[in-house]
Amino acid sequence: MKVSLRLILITALAGLIVGCGPESRPIAPGDELDDDADDTELSTESESTEDTETGTHTDSESDTGANADSDGDTDIDADTDSDIDADTDGDTDTDTGSDIDTDTGSDIDTDTGSDIDTDTGEIWGTAKLTYYWVAYEDDYSGQANTNLATCEDVYIATVPYDFAYSLRIEGTGRLNDGRLLNLDDCSCEGGFACFMELGPDFPWGMGSQGNPLAPFVSIAVDNDYIEFGTLLYAPLLDGLTLPDNTVHDGCLRADDVGWGVNGMHIDWFVGLQSNYQTLVTLLPEELPLHHSAGKCDYLQ
Repeated sequence: MKVSLRLILITALAGLIVGCGPESRPIAPGDELDDDADDTELSTESESTEDTETGTHTDSESDTGANADSDGDTDIDADTDSDIDADTDGDTDTDTGSDIDTDTGSDIDTDTGSDIDTDTGEIWGTAKLTYYWVAYEDDYSGQANTNLATCEDVYIATVPYDFAYSLRIEGTGRLNDGRLLNLDDCSCEGGFACFMELGPDFPWGMGSQGNPLAPFVSIAVDNDYIEFGTLLYAPLLDGLTLPDNTVHDGCLRADDVGWGVNGMHIDWFVGLQSNYQTLVTLLPEELPLHHSAGKCDYLQ
C-alpha cells in the first residue's frame, strides 16, 4: 500500500509539472511557414556570419598578419598584405614604377659611367690641339734655290725655299725623287743643315726616340707635362670617321716632341696636309684628354 500511494503521488506531481510548460499542440500548415521563417533567420544569420568572416579576412589582412606574427612569419605575411592592399588601391603600380625607375636607372647609369671611367682613366685635362704632317716637295712651286744638308753639313738636295721651310716646321718631308727626310738630333739654327734620310722602316717619319710615327695615333708633346710613350684617350676622337674612312678609337700615344709645343698642348700627327684640312673643320681647338687605363693598352 505504501508503495502504491507513493507511485500515485509521484504520478500526480509529474502531471502538474507538465501542465505548467508550453502548450503542446499539433503542427498546423501555418507552422511550416514559421519553420521557413526560422530557416530564413538561420540562413540570414549564416550568411551574415559568413560575410562577416569573409569580409574580415578579405578587407583586413591584419588577422593574417597577427597570426603570422605569432607564427614567426611576420615579414612574409606583412609583405604579402602590403602588396595586396597596395595593388588593390593602385599603390603597387606607383611603388613598382618607383622601384624600377630608380633602381634600374641608377644602376645602369652609374655602372656604365663607372665602367667607362675605369677603362679610359681619369681626366688629364684639356689641351690645345694642333696638327702636323709630312710635307711633299710636289706641293710647292718656285725655283729650287735652298740646299738641305745633314747635321754634319753633308749635302742632301736643293729644293724650293717654301718646301725647305715647311720641312723644318713639320719635321718630315718627301722629295720629288722619293727620299724621305726627317729632322735629325741637332739644331737647325735658322738654316737647313739638320736633316737625315730615313729608310723603309719609317714610312711616315721618325719620332723623338727613334720610333716610327703612326698617322692619327702619334702626338708631339711637351715632355715636362707628358712623358714619352704615355697613352692618352680623347673621347671626342672615339668613333670619329677619319679621312681614310677608318674609325678612330680615341687612343693617342706621345711619340714625339715639337718646336712650339709647350705645356697643355698636343700636336697630332695626321700624315697628310689634306687630312689636316678635313679634320680641322670637325674638331674644336681644344681637346679633353684622359689618362688611358686599359682601353689603349694595345698601343704599348
